[in-house]
Amino acid sequence: MRLSQPHTAHTTILPLKTTLPNAPAKNPATEILFHITVNPVKTSAPAILWVRNPEEYPLSILSENPQNPFAKIVTHLQAHPLSYTLQEIAKPVNIDINSFTTIVLTSASAEYGIFTRQALLDYLSRGGTILYLANSPSRPNNDSVGRWLEALGMQLDTTSPLNGIYTANTKEAFMRHWKNVQIRNGTPIKVTDRNSILAAEKLDQNTAVAVTRTYGLGRVIAIASSTPFENNALKNPRSLRLAQSIFRHIADAANHRDDLDGDGIPDNIEDQNRNRRHAPGTTHFAPADTDGAREPGAKVQPHRGNWGGFMAHEVGMPGVYDMGPQRVSWLCRYITDWMGDDAFLVRLSAHLRRPNIVGDVTRISGRVQRKWVENGFHLVQCEMWAVNQRNEIIMPGSAVVSLPFDRHSAEQPLEPPFVPEPSFTEPT
Repeated sequence: MRLSQPHTAHTTILPLKTTLPNAPAKNPATEILFHITVNPVKTSAPAILWVRNPEEYPLSILSENPQNPFAKIVTHLQAHPLSYTLQEIAKPVNIDINSFTTIVLTSASAEYGIFTRQALLDYLSRGGTILYLANSPSRPNNDSVGRWLEALGMQLDTTSPLNGIYTANTKEAFMRHWKNVQIRNGTPIKVTDRNSILAAEKLDQNTAVAVTRTYGLGRVIAIASSTPFENNALKNPRSLRLAQSIFRHIADAANHRDDLDGDGIPDNIEDQNRNRRHAPGTTHFAPADTDGAREPGAKVQPHRGNWGGFMAHEVGMPGVYDMGPQRVSWLCRYITDWMGDDAFLVRLSAHLRRPNIVGDVTRISGRVQRKWVENGFHLVQCEMWAVNQRNEIIMPGSAVVSLPFDRHSAEQPLEPPFVPEPSFTEPT
């Protein structure tokens, strides 16, 4: 077998020694049965872009000056086994952020305006990772801080600084060293999905001290403060192991994304039907059947946001949302349970006013609006409405029911009269 230069495709010929018919016994012939083309996988060392706000941290994070609060973690990141390459910026510059596996970003540097909101979201959607350290903002009550996080279902609460000792609320392996971690001058992180919380605030289970969310092919790990990565914290061996575990997890997430056909699209996106067939050379997952299996593949359509967080964010939703027909069916179940088996549902209508984000609570109520008899039908008109936990009406609706002649008769006329849809009256 002959070797080639790294990252250079080559063909290796594997001879299978067999004795061919009529070949001399002392000189057996060989027959080449197949060629194997080897395309070495391109790998690169993990690289971090550390975004520094000079007003918050005047010293370079690469400085060995004891006044640099990140001197210790930077030393460990550059050493074996992590072996990160680090680069920092402290002002808006023309730089290709997609060449970095990780961006370390503080709320102050985001406030400083080094990157636009769209640049960060595009970086995530292509598979990048952002470690976001939400220190208290330099300008209190600044609503613009962390605004880009809203696309991921997160929001910073800049009105109440976070200080205290917190424990982890997750079984994620990279958080196993998070034991009674101290947070100083932190910013609480409100989340729409409690399942994404790694460590929760003690009094409010919808507020996170540490949280992780995916966006497109990438991921954000947000922590309420940079305290766990500063020199004072890393004097504790457990805190040092925590910081190393987080960065090791970030590196592993970038390097171990299954991609069977090597086209840059992870298998969990491209092979939605899980039949392990892929179309070589596919560079985008928009086609309906990327693996040629004559089954739906990774359809990039708005309704895919009903089950895929990436597409939900692409269409502007804060997270995965419900399917409209399913919610209408809840209204149908509500009215049919009320009217009983002997009645007949003449008509049902519903209006989907607001999305129902995963984690929302939906409560349905109703009232009888009108009763009358027409052409032998004993009719009842009902109003219904579904509200969420914020008391917002997300689905008003109405129904007309034909009741039996008496409580012991199930006979109904065959053709109920047409009843126009009534106007909806807001409940008080």
